Amino acid sequence: MHAIIHIGSPKAGSTALQVALYRNREALAEAGILLCPGGPRNIANAYTDPRRKLVPHERAEFTSIAEAMDASRRTLDEFIATLQRRKPEIALFSSEHLMLIEDKAAFIGFLEAHFERITLVAYIRDPQSFYPSALDQQIRGGYKLRQLPLPTTFAYRFHEHLNAYRALVGAGNMVVRNFERGNLAGGDILVDFQAVMQDLTGREVPLEAPGFTRNQSLPAIASLWLLSVNEEFNLRDPETDVAIVARRFETIRAIRDNPALQDLPRLRLTHPPLVQALRQATHAACAELNEVFFQGQQTFPLGDGGTPPPNPVLRAELKTWLTSYAEDAAALRRFFAAHMPERRPPDPPKS
Repeated sequence: MHAIIHIGSPKAGSTALQVALYRNREALAEAGILLCPGGPRNIANAYTDPRRKLVPHERAEFTSIAEAMDASRRTLDEFIATLQRRKPEIALFSSEHLMLIEDKAAFIGFLEAHFERITLVAYIRDPQSFYPSALDQQIRGGYKLRQLPLPTTFAYRFHEHLNAYRALVGAGNMVVRNFERGNLAGGDILVDFQAVMQDLTGREVPLEAPGFTRNQSLPAIASLWLLSVNEEFNLRDPETDVAIVARRFETIRAIRDNPALQDLPRLRLTHPPLVQALRQATHAACAELNEVFFQGQQTFPLGDGGTPPPNPVLRAELKTWLTSYAEDAAALRRFFAAHMPERRPPDPPKS
């Protein structure tokens, strides 16, 4: 049996791909491809860092990381039992959190015990587009302005994770794709993943797009509002009331799904001082990705080297960039007045 594992990375179309896979799971099964059930974290948690704290949305389901890890192990064991019973030709896993798991060797060992062939598939996003998308995710997750990573402290180490996996499975068992639209077949991850699967399996893979998006970034002004809210309480504190966490994510979904807000700009990193600092800080990582993993593909732009400015300077530039979106506050105020009058309108983030 052949195991194909989409390991992410985060913020590189993973949610859109997972929604499409889930909606087409019956057609995939008819084609001899069985999809591992469960959410991305549930698949990966068996091999996560046992010292990490639960992220806010996990707290609605689990009371400890040990409990989350046990649930993940049960999911994987049940899937293996299903595979042994149904005997498909291909097992398919998809979790962006597998890119970052603590115990990659144990995960690969688990796969080797059950599959004759293993292929890892990864999509990697350019740091200039990944950085604002990651900030959006972190703001939604409760980060305060002072906690947001700077270009110089941003954890862009996908080359290290890919190298760790390559040492375990071999370069010939990895497919690493540059996520930039111009590099993807059809300019779309679903089309590209279909092409990858066809190359790996020799068969056409049914993967109809769901017709909607999930986990897309918020309007930038909504991120500013959330930053101001984040200053008032610690969302990431395990003692924070789960009901407050749930209410927050309901508000985020309402903002994301409101048609009147869809045309507002999302965070885009065009602020020159931050762009230059990010390119300088990620130069070595991008150069290695280009040379080792993107052969025959469009490559990432490389900065001119050099030393980025001091962190206090970059922190001020980060605030300047974020608050440049404050001019869209009126549209978000109208949204709150119409849909959530009990909530206060957005304010710029505090220093």
